[in-house]
Amino acid sequence: MIPVPLERGLLGWRTSFILQGQEKALAHIRDLNGLRTLTIGQGTGWWDAEVYRAAGITTREVQAWRNGEFIEQMKAGVIDLFPMGLEESLSYFLPHFRQHHQQLGLEESLLLRYPWYRFVWVSPHPSADELYEALQRGFDIICSNGVFESVWNQTRQLPPADSWQNRTVIELDNPFYTPDIVPQRYQHLLLKKKVS
Repeated sequence: MIPVPLERGLLGWRTSFILQGQEKALAHIRDLNGLRTLTIGQGTGWWDAEVYRAAGITTREVQAWRNGEFIEQMKAGVIDLFPMGLEESLSYFLPHFRQHHQQLGLEESLLLRYPWYRFVWVSPHPSADELYEALQRGFDIICSNGVFESVWNQTRQLPPADSWQNRTVIELDNPFYTPDIVPQRYQHLLLKKKVS
């Protein structure tokens, strides 16, 4: 594995689907203790569910979610929030879910954030050693000279600032990653959002 955070940490920025009209009921949530008073829904088998459980948050796995079916569990009071990636929620899932369930919306005051990365993987077979070393050298060069960030900025866009800048950030640990999974030489690539 070459631990370059290809998504610059953005995969770990989570916004939550809620029933429209629930915003005021969630407005008091400002920290992890407040979040622990809620029940989070996640897709069955998602590793994210273990992140929330490790933080002491009641988490229920939902088998049917692809078209927003989790709304039925929200209506029944079984789950309060359904967090998903900020970027994918805004660009795809919100419009998709609302085709099926107009009452679904995004909670706009909180941003959950935890280490969640997409790295470069190379076969562990000895025949791939040369490829691994070449990729490692190449990533070290482009990450230190600014080319990685330049290319990223040309091919990707941050979600609109008004969708995340003024939110309260609740940081969670990820039990699957040690804090040093992204080495110091790549830390500068991680996108920053100041914690409120």
